[in-house]
Amino acid sequence: GGGGGGQTGCPDHGAGGAGGGLNGGDGICVSCGGWISGGGGTQSAGGAAGSSGGGSSAQAGSFGQGGGNGQYHISAGGGGWYGGGSSYGSGGGGGSSYYGGCTNGPTHPGIRDGNGQVTITW
Repeated sequence: GGGGGGQTGCPDHGAGGAGGGLNGGDGICVSCGGWISGGGGTQSAGGAAGSSGGGSSAQAGSFGQGGGNGQYHISAGGGGWYGGGSSYGSGGGGGSSYYGGCTNGPTHPGIRDGNGQVTITW
């Protein structure tokens, strides 16, 4: 899954949660003044929406996509098997990964920038 979007500026309100694990990481509050970060996606559900405010509405993640609608001050959730939730004034949640039919297949969340990587060995 993909990492969530951050809420940077002056001040820096939050960072996106890590993607790529079986469960995405929750968004991170830095100096968000009480705004709730977006939740990370899981194996069975999208991440919860964080706070809404300022006329902008946060959205929960869903199957295959992160929450987010491009509204003012909204940090989008990362895409993935189930996407992370978005948030106003704090970080968006990361998306989850998935591997079906695989025994003991590891995931490594939060270690790559840019495009993900899949390695298959047997």
